[in-house]
Amino acid sequence: MISVAADTLKNFVTAGAFVPIVIGLILVKIVVSTVARLVIVVVALALGVAVFTQRAQIDDCIDDSSVSTSGATVSCSLFGFDVDLQL
Repeated sequence: MISVAADTLKNFVTAGAFVPIVIGLILVKIVVSTVARLVIVVVALALGVAVFTQRAQIDDCIDDSSVSTSGATVSCSLFGFDVDLQL
């Protein structure tokens, strides 16, 4: 099981939401076909949204936990993997 600070994981997930979009935009510049461009944009946006929704689930998991002290550990799920978050 992975143990990460909650704020660090939130920042990582937020940045990770934009990476597929940026890569998709770079590929759109390279690819000539209109259909391929459209597919790349749709996939990049879908990946970005999927990663960003994980941030909301992390916030909900932290809010729902009964632990309110700083330094405590909460177990949450990120893309189906259990992650221990240090508050």
